[in-house]
Amino acid sequence: MPFTKREVKEATFQMESNKAPGPDGFPVDFYQTFSDEGRSYGVV
Repeated sequence: MPFTKREVKEATFQMESNKAPGPDGFPVDFYQTFSDEGRSYGVV
């Protein structure tokens, strides 16, 4: 794994809210809200 789970979570919470992080169209708020659930499924 190129990044640790901790690094991904820290980067996610450093992002500005209401911004789309990429072509998926999901705003950063989505990933911040569901970060724990996403990691349990290997999505985030």
